[in-house]
Amino acid sequence: MPFDGEVRPHVLSGGPTAAQSAIVLDRVELLLDGGAKWARRALETIDGRHCLLGAIQHVRHELGNQDDRAAEYLARAIEQWQLSKGLPPLGEGGDCSIMGFNDAHRRGFADIAAVLRGARQLATSDTLVAAQGTG
Repeated sequence: MPFDGEVRPHVLSGGPTAAQSAIVLDRVELLLDGGAKWARRALETIDGRHCLLGAIQHVRHELGNQDDRAAEYLARAIEQWQLSKGLPPLGEGGDCSIMGFNDAHRRGFADIAAVLRGARQLATSDTLVAAQGTG
C-alpha cells in the first residue's frame, strides 16, 4: 500500500498480483451492475449499494483474497482520467483520490465505469509485461 515504505511510481507489480487485481476490478464492475448498485458517501448502504472502495472490499471478502493492488490501479486510472480532462489530481492518491472521485458532485456512473476500465487495462498490461519478462 502507499504507506508501507515501498516506492512504487507506477504499480507494476506484475504477475499474479496484477492478474488478481484485474479479476477484482472485473468483479467490482459486475457488482456495481451498470450503476444500479453504485453509491456515494458510503462504503455500503443498507440496500446493498457500494462506493468504489466498498465494492473493492466486498469483492476481496467474497474472493477470500487480499493479495491484489486493485485500489492502486484504480487510483492511477483516476489520476490519468483527471489529467486527461485537464483537472488536477485528487488528494495524494490511494484511498483519498478514490473516495474523492466516487463522491464528486455531478459524478455519473459513466465516469466510474471509465476509470474501472482504465484500471483493469493497467492491471492487464502489467500482467502481460510480467509474462513477457518470464518467458
